[in-house]
Amino acid sequence: MQAGCVQEYATFKDKHPEWQIGQGHPYGQPTSLNFAVPEVRALKFAVIQELFEKYDFDGLEIDFLRSPPFFIPGTEPENAGILTDFLREVREHLDQRGRPIELAARVDETLEACRLDGFDVATWMKEGLVDVLILGSGVMDMEVEAFKRLAQGTAVLIYPCLYGWPSKYMPISVEMARGLAANYWYQGADGLYLFNWFPNEPDKAYQISLLKEIGDPNALRGKPMMFAADRRPRPMREYPHNWMHCVLPAQLSEGKAVHVPILVGDDLSAASPSRLELRLACANLAADRLGFAFNGQPLAEQKRSPTLITVSLTPSQVRLGKNVLTVTLVSRAPQAQGALTLEAAEIHAGHG
Repeated sequence: MQAGCVQEYATFKDKHPEWQIGQGHPYGQPTSLNFAVPEVRALKFAVIQELFEKYDFDGLEIDFLRSPPFFIPGTEPENAGILTDFLREVREHLDQRGRPIELAARVDETLEACRLDGFDVATWMKEGLVDVLILGSGVMDMEVEAFKRLAQGTAVLIYPCLYGWPSKYMPISVEMARGLAANYWYQGADGLYLFNWFPNEPDKAYQISLLKEIGDPNALRGKPMMFAADRRPRPMREYPHNWMHCVLPAQLSEGKAVHVPILVGDDLSAASPSRLELRLACANLAADRLGFAFNGQPLAEQKRSPTLITVSLTPSQVRLGKNVLTVTLVSRAPQAQGALTLEAAEIHAGHG
């Protein structure tokens, strides 16, 4: 029992331990259901049937990111056809309702992660099993363009997930929400999907006004934004195949360059921000000598605190699309303790 709450356990799991993933695997929860078991699929399908018998819904979302794995870890790709057959059954049932019922599925943010988790999204789209694919759960960098290419010739819409606290940024700031929304629109998203937003809470009331901005790329232009490199949170058993493209956090070693991609979905040359700077958060920073380059152009450090380095940028230095920050530890200070780690890299564009 956790503090203040009682841990609940489904009766069917108690009666049928053979339906579960079980112990001894490198990732996943032991009590996760194994969709290779026919009774598990029958149970989940029965829930969908019951929902549509009781309520006249217009659509259904199947959230496959709560949570993988759906098969014994390591067997997901070979069992992908089982999940596809399950979706075929769901799609057929919804089509029998006598009117269009949209089906959305939330999946991993990269095609490779989808493959590793047993999500054959190419077949799902080709056969029209889903109407909307939602990408990611807390990840900032997503392969929106790759999914859009895969969806060509189909009617499937691609909606990246704009999370309420992406990649350890908790809660999401106004500037970050704008920057991520701009990135997804730039990549060709058909819409945005919000998860874990709580504008009803007093300390997050600012999110109400954001809801009026992020859905319209034109409403974002000319407003303060932040564009950040994605960073991996602590290892989580439930998300073994996510954050695949993350470079951060990165330990710096003398003489070795670290290349950090940062996507910028706003044309800063046209936007002409009044302030543009690069902020680098570091752990165990001392009087170390560091070298910086942005898209191959050397940068000069402006300010340094025990945890933050600030570098000024000009709009002409920042590309619309992918940018690459290069950080090199030239020499470590003699008195330094612990591993010097680059924990975050952010571009802040201010207006007014």
